[in-house]
Amino acid sequence: MEKQIKIKDIITKLSDNLIDDPEELSKYLVVLTANLWKYGKARIEKDILQSKKWADIRLTCKTDKETDMKIKNTEEWKNWQMAIITEKTVLELIRSIKKRLQSLGDELKSY
Repeated sequence: MEKQIKIKDIITKLSDNLIDDPEELSKYLVVLTANLWKYGKARIEKDILQSKKWADIRLTCKTDKETDMKIKNTEEWKNWQMAIITEKTVLELIRSIKKRLQSLGDELKSY
């Protein structure tokens, strides 16, 4: 049985290297796509926690703007932002790998 590839490892490898192996890229694409739902779900969960925290903070603030500034100093806000960034990163990697595979396929056809 093959060792499971971790998303973090894929991101690190792709950010450090240009991968030209279509088989390896295809594996990454499947793993990223299969896990996209997990990151979407995590984003929703972090959004809910951040919203609850915002509501709690709002009780002690005079304005929404003051609340918006204070929420940015919380762990809930940081986690929410990281969930957004992670989901976007996974989605963009999926798009990039698809383009790279298409480009590699086009190169092979031209020979």
